Amino acid sequence: MIKGRVLDATTKQAVAYASVTVLSLPDSAVVVDHATTGDDGAFVLHKVKDGGDGYMCISSLGYCTRKLQVSAVDTLGTVVVMLQPDRKLLDEVVVLGQKKLVKLTHQGLSYSMADDPKCQAEDLLTAMRRVPMVTVDGVGRLTVKGGSNYTIYMNGHPFRIANQNPSQVLGSIPAANIQKVEIITNPDASYSAEAGTTIINIVTTGRKVLGQSLLLSLQAETKPKGNGSISYNLVTRPVKLSLAYDYDVSNEHKQPVAQLREATLPGLSSTLKGDARDEATFQHHTARLMLEAEIDSLNTIYADGHYRFSSTDYKLDWTKQYREGNVEENVLTKNKSKYQDGSFETNVFYKKLRRDKKEVFSAGYRFAYSPDVRSQEGEVNHDGRSQFTKNTSRGGLSEHTLQLDLTPVRKRSLVLKTGILGTLRHGKSHPKYYARSAEGMDWERIDTARAGGNLRQTYYDIAGYLNASYSLKRVSLTAGARVEYSKSRVTRSATGLTTREHHVDLIPRVSLTYQPGNSTQIGLNYYSGVRRPSIWLLNPFVDKVDDFNTSMGNPDLKPQKTHNIGLSAMYIGSKTFAQLSLDYAVTRDPILKRRWMEPDDARLLYESYFNGKKYRSFVPSLWINYRPTSRISINAFANVGGLFFYGSDGELLQKNFVYNVNTNVDVELPKSFYLGGNYGYTQSNPTLGSKSVDHAHIYSCYVTKRALAGKLSLSLTASFPFQKYSKFKGKDWGAGFTQYRTNWISARSFGFKLVYNMSIGDKSKVKRNTSLTTTDLERSTGVR
Repeated sequence: MIKGRVLDATTKQAVAYASVTVLSLPDSAVVVDHATTGDDGAFVLHKVKDGGDGYMCISSLGYCTRKLQVSAVDTLGTVVVMLQPDRKLLDEVVVLGQKKLVKLTHQGLSYSMADDPKCQAEDLLTAMRRVPMVTVDGVGRLTVKGGSNYTIYMNGHPFRIANQNPSQVLGSIPAANIQKVEIITNPDASYSAEAGTTIINIVTTGRKVLGQSLLLSLQAETKPKGNGSISYNLVTRPVKLSLAYDYDVSNEHKQPVAQLREATLPGLSSTLKGDARDEATFQHHTARLMLEAEIDSLNTIYADGHYRFSSTDYKLDWTKQYREGNVEENVLTKNKSKYQDGSFETNVFYKKLRRDKKEVFSAGYRFAYSPDVRSQEGEVNHDGRSQFTKNTSRGGLSEHTLQLDLTPVRKRSLVLKTGILGTLRHGKSHPKYYARSAEGMDWERIDTARAGGNLRQTYYDIAGYLNASYSLKRVSLTAGARVEYSKSRVTRSATGLTTREHHVDLIPRVSLTYQPGNSTQIGLNYYSGVRRPSIWLLNPFVDKVDDFNTSMGNPDLKPQKTHNIGLSAMYIGSKTFAQLSLDYAVTRDPILKRRWMEPDDARLLYESYFNGKKYRSFVPSLWINYRPTSRISINAFANVGGLFFYGSDGELLQKNFVYNVNTNVDVELPKSFYLGGNYGYTQSNPTLGSKSVDHAHIYSCYVTKRALAGKLSLSLTASFPFQKYSKFKGKDWGAGFTQYRTNWISARSFGFKLVYNMSIGDKSKVKRNTSLTTTDLERSTGVR
């Protein structure tokens, strides 16, 4: 038996799908044994005897064929075969068909962005529409299996910036910089206890072409909205470097808002009607630096830095009519809010690899900081008398993490992985309150203890995990557990009160996959996780919008624990990919939003958070991709299910029926034209005491022309071309009150996007001909 790997002699990267054939003689037609390399370039020849005669012939499209004498091959170790690129052939070769884009694994699936030509002129958020189980609607909202219980990773590590604002951050990343996107539906114990039930892992490494590339993008819409980005990549044999910057700005102009609230309390009743128009400017700056350096072929260092800064200027002027009993008053309110938030994070990791490029050991450090700067001014006019108030809060959250991972056992059928990490978080908030009697006068500080003064939180977490994966023919079993010790201290300066909590959590995770045939896979998994309240939810800062609405955090919140059981079935055919999921989840001590009115005040509505007894959900979902030809791709997604909310005493407070439908179509036309569209019939998932009254129709379309051998791309887009506003109606309710909200969001928008991608260095080109109707779906599940 001979084991080996086939590598590119220039880049030292694995050569997938290479042919390895053993012949009885160099020019013989008698085949003794044959194998095809996998994604890692590995192959096994079972029929070759030690020291036997014969010749190995190794070939792959775009490389020079190499022949080796079997008797000269070391059958006790792993044979490494280097193939030299055939430059002459690469300049002329035509590849018929398409690369395999979708591949099943025992943890879920992966989608190869690098092999999808449509991705080369798109941002990552747009390209994610073609990733199975992922839905991106016409307004840029990303969901997985119809929900938001997912966590985004980059190169195997948490991507905090993207988790805070997925649409904005993923929309700033060129898809041309991404090798593949992994959808991990069976996360094992190595993933954080706070991770969602699904992991989106964005893999940026693996660029094989030596040289430099520069990508410029410019986008504008009539909404109005504008975007500009630039990214630079440098690939040498020892170093891979990526730099990027993105700026995004959008405005809202005189968008209508309406409100109706009815309150009935013991001995009191009131009605509040309001109409308003808002003015807002949203700005986002995103920057990235990613570096991977090879110390040698088995030791690498990876480092990255990500920066996001967002600012919001928001004005909302209300005209309200308030009636309580026989008293009626007209109230004019002017609200001006400024929010500045963002995040900076950096990762530095050292990786030790085996000769087959699989990871043996890694050690890393991660730092993240998220500032929180808020300012809100309000003016309330009652019958010509004005009151001026101002609330500010300054604070932030910093995090330091050390992590060690070790894979002591990695065999063909068994992989054993263990690790330990420690996390330190420090958060603080400094709320201040001001008032003045007239516009133009100086603000006077108000001493108040209503929010508990300054807030400080210190949080420690030490975790260890052990995970084992075992594969036998068509069955793969993964089991592991994570033990976490966490300690939290929250201090409020005004009262001197300090709240201390510590928890020890055992977090088991198990998954089982079975491959009945080469085109199907069935999976069953159990997932548990812990979500601890953030400093933002704990912050008691009182955000008093006006005399009728106020909100605050709750420093006494407890962590919530989730238990999820999922059953999934996947099918890959020559033209179809389908995935059916059944997910049942129970959350203990769920963190829920609470709205209430005091018994003696029918005017002011309060909003905060509390821990319920439990929350249950059962949501089946179906995702289908159909490709009748190589030029047409149709995606369809639908889910339906029930949500159940329970109060602190275990009583059923609310149950909701939910369903959503989304579809998109992409068509490749002659002469490098592309056409596509998206339609969704969706609703936001209800929360306790709040839900959308109606579903929303979301639709958009685009046409793209590519020129200059694909380097230049021009896209024209249209969103909601037949309606000026999208109307969103919501209903809130609680003890003694019912409230209806109606928001009209600017909908109709036309725009363009211009992308130019320039590369210098390795001039080899692979010309692609898609005239053959071949599949781009990998039928192998990766289970061995």
